[in-house]
Amino acid sequence: MAKPPISSVQLDLRITKQDLEPKKNWEEIGHGSFAMVYKAYCKKHNGFVAVKEVFKGDVQQKEIDKLVQLSTHIHVVGIKGVDPDRNFIIMEYCSYSLSKLRKILGKTYIPWPRCLYFMQQIMSGVEFLHDNHIIHRDIKLENVMVTDSFVCKIADLGLAKHESSHTNSNKDSFIIQPSGSMFYISPERWNSPADPAKESDDIYRYF
Repeated sequence: MAKPPISSVQLDLRITKQDLEPKKNWEEIGHGSFAMVYKAYCKKHNGFVAVKEVFKGDVQQKEIDKLVQLSTHIHVVGIKGVDPDRNFIIMEYCSYSLSKLRKILGKTYIPWPRCLYFMQQIMSGVEFLHDNHIIHRDIKLENVMVTDSFVCKIADLGLAKHESSHTNSNKDSFIIQPSGSMFYISPERWNSPADPAKESDDIYRYF
C-alpha cells in the first residue's frame, strides 16, 4: 500500500528510524480507534517525544497538515516530525492529559484558581483553531494535554475539519453517526449528524 505523500513543508520534519530509540523501549501512553500513542526518546530532538502510530494513512496526512498549520500556538500540541515509512507522527511530549491528572489526584480537587487557569488556556487554544477555520470535533479530557509546568495543550486533530466541510458525520459507519466521543456530543448534533461542523460543537464539548 502506497504511503501518503509528504508536502514540501513537511520534508524538514522527516524523522528516520535511526532518530528514535528501538520501539521495544517505548511506553504506551494512549490508544484509540485510529492510533496508538507512545512515549519515546528522540535523538534528533535530544529528549522525549510522543509518537502517534496511525492505522489509516489518509487520516495521518490530514492530521499532519493541520498540525503544521496550527502547532505554532502555545496551547496546541506541536509537531516534531513525521516518519512516513512507518505511519508515525512525532509530537511534543506532555506528562499528563487532564483525564490522567484527574485520576492521579483522585478525590483531591483541583483548586478553583487552577481550574480557571486551565479553562483560559483551553479556550485560547480552541479560539486559535476557530480563527483558522478548524473545528476540532473531539474536545475532551483525554485530548487536553498538560505539561509539568501546567500548560494545557489541545491534542489529537485526527477528527478535525475545516468549518466549510459539508459533513460532520462518520461516513464509514453503516448508520450515519456524529463524529467524536458520544458523551461530549451536543443534542443538536445527535439530531442532525450530517450537518456541517460548527464552532458551537467545540464550545459544547468544552463546557
